[in-house]
Amino acid sequence: MMLRRYLNQNYRCLYGNSEPLVAEMRSQLSQVGVDVSRAERNGSLVLFSNLPRSDSGRFDPELGMNFAVNELQRALNDGFAGLFATGDMAWELGPDCDHAMVRSYEQRLDAFVESHPQFTVLCLYHGPALSSELARVGLATHQAMFFHEHLSVPNPAYVAPANPES
Repeated sequence: MMLRRYLNQNYRCLYGNSEPLVAEMRSQLSQVGVDVSRAERNGSLVLFSNLPRSDSGRFDPELGMNFAVNELQRALNDGFAGLFATGDMAWELGPDCDHAMVRSYEQRLDAFVESHPQFTVLCLYHGPALSSELARVGLATHQAMFFHEHLSVPNPAYVAPANPES
């Protein structure tokens, strides 16, 4: 399990999802030998089901980027080797997300990750919970596809951004 691997490498690990899936993650981590209570107390594990949202309650890419930047800095300031963050994109973005905004956000996040090697992000795109358009955006935005802890492959559907800073 990747969270356990990064915890063992002294990374702060963030996992965001719905309340039931956060509870399930706690259970899975316990089953693979992680002392979840201790990890949460010492700040190495942060499981959450709420994200900063705009006043309208929608996902805001600026808030999302600020969250990522601040959490990485906070992890490093707290003495961790880095930050590993993962979460379900359908949960994070909500049902009525703007697909062009998602692509722009993902490209900005990828550019930030590439320039900060102590930051690793794994975006979870759970097929049945996604619109087909959001699934296409996710595929086009990521350079690699991750199947499980031991298998990731280059993504043949990846489309490099024309201007990564946009």
